[in-house]
Amino acid sequence: MNDTAPFDPRRYLLTPPAHLFRLSGGIKVIVDAKGKCQVIGVRPGRELHLNLNGTPVGAHFFDYQAIRVLARSKCYDDDELNDPISDILALRAIGPDGKCLAYSQQFYWSGVSHVLHERGMVPEEGLVRRMVTQIRTSLRRFEKLFIAYSVFLETLVDRQPRDGYFVVDKYTANIGTEFGAFLDALYGLRDAVNAIAYRMLFAETGSFQTKKFKSRIQHNPQSAFAQLVDSSMFDEDGGDRLLARMSTYRAVALHCMGTSNPVAGDSILFKEEAGAFGPILRAIYPLYDDMAKLREIERGTAVGFSFRRDQDELRRFLSLSRHDDALDFGFDCFARLLNMARLLGDELGMESRHPAITDDDIIRAELDN
Repeated sequence: MNDTAPFDPRRYLLTPPAHLFRLSGGIKVIVDAKGKCQVIGVRPGRELHLNLNGTPVGAHFFDYQAIRVLARSKCYDDDELNDPISDILALRAIGPDGKCLAYSQQFYWSGVSHVLHERGMVPEEGLVRRMVTQIRTSLRRFEKLFIAYSVFLETLVDRQPRDGYFVVDKYTANIGTEFGAFLDALYGLRDAVNAIAYRMLFAETGSFQTKKFKSRIQHNPQSAFAQLVDSSMFDEDGGDRLLARMSTYRAVALHCMGTSNPVAGDSILFKEEAGAFGPILRAIYPLYDDMAKLREIERGTAVGFSFRRDQDELRRFLSLSRHDDALDFGFDCFARLLNMARLLGDELGMESRHPAITDDDIIRAELDN
């Protein structure tokens, strides 16, 4: 952009419909119908304006090693670009059919619950409806967390933070609050998926028992669903135990210690990333890395861990070259749970059918004036 040229606001007007991409760190990229592009969050108080000139927009276009597209939406008028409710957010988690996992799974299981209702299978219908609700809630909580990141970036006009800069204020506390709420929603979704598998896939009766569920999971090596659950929750040798880590954060950080992030608290780090748009300052809510210590606390042994901030431990943690970010971590957990729901649906093979509204279903009411 030529800073010496006379200011012409018309250069920055967007032509609807426009696509809004949500990236790691709370960064937003808007691409309009004519290929004009705005990158919001490149620097505090600044926007980067580009003209794509026919360049296709895809994951490769956002060429940053540590920044990725998390969600996208389409806005049909100017008002929707600034309205976080009216636009439709589609999670950047795609299934084998090329469809967004959040919406395809919500639609599929909603149809399953309708069929179960018609068959009078009340307990099973309740389990499925619970999962549909948790998918919807988790998607909304993810969007709220992203908005918290974006609002934080918009407050940095006068601070000019740099790489490695460390911030703690009410905006970072808001991010911590939204992250905690997102974890709670994801935890509920995990329980909903597991409960359906326990009752409907493994035909277990009575109350849910983790030990029995784990046994059934680990003794079904041919099941793709069981393999993914085992890797996500139980397998300490070959699995990433992503959902076990999610559960530990929720149990220890939020409930045992009363903080969204042990040691570092509700804080933000900045990392400068180089890529297609030039240097971008990425906001990171750094998740505490010593999971062994947190799991000891989860089991009831504090191993000398202080509930107050330990300055030496804080320095060690902040000096790490890489930190896991709450927004990216939450996205990965959500995508994993949606994939578990997809595989569970495939293995159950349940019919999914939505009710058809006919004239007989329409009730006409006449009110006196």
